[in-house]
This record gives sequence, structure tokens and C-alpha cells, in this order.
Amino acid sequence: MIPVRALRLAAGAEALSLAALLGNLLSTHSPVISQFLGPLHGTAYLVVIAATFMIPAPVASGARWRALLPGVGGLLALRQIRNRARASRPDTRQAQEGRLDRADPHRAARLRAARRERSRIPSPATLQDSSAVKSRTHRDVW
Repeated sequence: MIPVRALRLAAGAEALSLAALLGNLLSTHSPVISQFLGPLHGTAYLVVIAATFMIPAPVASGARWRALLPGVGGLLALRQIRNRARASRPDTRQAQEGRLDRADPHRAARLRAARRERSRIPSPATLQDSSAVKSRTHRDVW
């Protein structure tokens, strides 16, 4: 995805050039540094806006407005695009809903086994014989 790569590079350049411009303003205020970093920052800002508008609309719906913020708009737009793209993937949607845990792949299998085990244990309301409840130990429940 070329626009996202361009957006990533331009957002980094925009944020770094703004930090350098502000650092120059607060310290030496050298005109040479300002003459070099000013156009670099402006160009990076325009590239951020152009790259954000080149990304398809469903992914970049809220990112386009964020890209218009000078300085940090590119980073905010990139974060919005990454979150939208991640949420649109099916495995991520399942992880957000608790059906799949990507950090611990064995957790989902353990949860399924625990649910199966719980479904085998009859509830006390359905039991006719109370001795069946007393014969179960805590290991059988967990």
C-alpha cells in the first residue's frame, strides 16, 4: 500500500521538522535552520494531506480531517487508518469480541474445553438424586 508508506514517512518528517523548528525557535533562532526546515515541514504537511486523500474512503473516513492538523495530523491520521484497517480484519474482530485471543493461542482452546466440561456437569436443579452432587469434587467442577 504505497499511500500508507508515503503517509508514514511524511508524518514522521512533519513531526520531526516541527520539533526541530520549535527547538530552533527556543534556542538559537538561526535563520539558516529555519530556511531549510520551514519548506521541508511545509512539503511534508502537503504530502501528508495528499497521501491521506489517496487512501480509500472506508479506511480513511476520519483520518482525512485529522491530516489537516499541522504538526501531528499525519501521526493522528496514520493511527486512525491503522485502527480502521485492524478492526476490519475478521480475526481482529473476533479478538475484540472475545472469541479469539491472538496473544495466547492456547487460551481459546482452554476456554472451549472448560465450556465443554461445564456443560457436562448437571445443574443441581435438574438432579433428582442429591448424592450425585455430593459425589463430585472440586476438581470435577474446574
